[in-house]
Amino acid sequence: MRRFAIGILLVSVLLGASSAVASVSGGGGSGPVVAATSTPNGKAGWTVTADGSVHTTGTAHSYGDTSSMALHAQIVAIAALPTGGGYWLLGADGGVFTFGGAHFYGSTGGMRLNQPIVGMASTRTGRGYWLVARDGGIFAFGDAHFYGSTGGMRLNQPIVGMTTQPKVNGYWLVASDGGVFPFGDASFLGSTGGIHLAQPVKAIAATRTGHGYWMVAADGGIFAFGDAPFYGSTAGTCVGAIGIIPTTSGYIIAGPDGSLRQMDASTESLPSSCPTSSCPSTYLDRVAQLVNSARASAHLAPLSVQGQLSWAAAQRSRTQAINNTMSHDGWDTTIRASGYPYGYWGENVAFGYSSADAVMTAWMNSAGHRANILNGNYRNIGVGCAYSRTHVPYWTQDFGAPA
Repeated sequence: MRRFAIGILLVSVLLGASSAVASVSGGGGSGPVVAATSTPNGKAGWTVTADGSVHTTGTAHSYGDTSSMALHAQIVAIAALPTGGGYWLLGADGGVFTFGGAHFYGSTGGMRLNQPIVGMASTRTGRGYWLVARDGGIFAFGDAHFYGSTGGMRLNQPIVGMTTQPKVNGYWLVASDGGVFPFGDASFLGSTGGIHLAQPVKAIAATRTGHGYWMVAADGGIFAFGDAPFYGSTAGTCVGAIGIIPTTSGYIIAGPDGSLRQMDASTESLPSSCPTSSCPSTYLDRVAQLVNSARASAHLAPLSVQGQLSWAAAQRSRTQAINNTMSHDGWDTTIRASGYPYGYWGENVAFGYSSADAVMTAWMNSAGHRANILNGNYRNIGVGCAYSRTHVPYWTQDFGAPA
């Protein structure tokens, strides 16, 4: 089944400080996998897509999902009961959905959040949970205790997830640059905060002792700290990663295509093969033409195609095609790397649309994406498009105006 999805980021960047104004995604189909979790023994598990479609692996039982519900925000995480007898799904607005033996203890669904929710972890009893926001704000429910947060800190990169461990009275938060923030009895055992990463970190998972943790990057690269053994990675295989799940013998790397690859002491080296290809340049020209046609109809000035933004958009599409996942992770870093001056930046992304006209129709039919295209602050545009190894096109529009 062909899948289609679109995503938007409206961002104002002035004198080097950035703040996300809105971030939404939608479109038909279940879309790529966004999170995964497993049973306590690691022999079975679940993956979930942005619309809340849950798929099982091994002997895991399906307790239901949100795929038929009208969601206020996309699903961003799944957390299993310690017994494996149920799970919670988590929306970006902090809405919590319970299935099986999982009970509802509260949510941030009705609160006004400074940043969207990005992760969730269960307490050791399964009678509570923590939610973490993009700025590291922590929300504790049920028997979950508050041990601290990064909500008041100035972070180099946003928080992307959290982990805890039954033997530890605390939790770890991880940022997309691999910066690790421990709270409670959780210990700092190392990070990649000072390392230039090829791809952003997507998730963190503690070892069964609580004396170590692994981090996984978007390309499947693994970083092990403390007593966490390294069993290999999927970097270079053109699968990508959205999560890591500890098992009794190693860990599982969860891919955005729903794949779950067990890595342990017997894992063989994986071949490095990640073919992608660029879309025809006529596709890019056509998107820019359609953008300016829409702006003309709205009595707005046309956008000029700008070289640095074009480079950034091409890199963004290629990264997403390589990792088979649509996200805004690292978008601002890429624009900065292009040399485009600080000012006002924005981005639209999409995948699965076979032509420039099709993707533009989808963007224009979405209120958020349309608002980005018709934003009167922008002066320049860059358009990118790249095919994944399965020939799925990944589209990017990067907008900008110097300060």
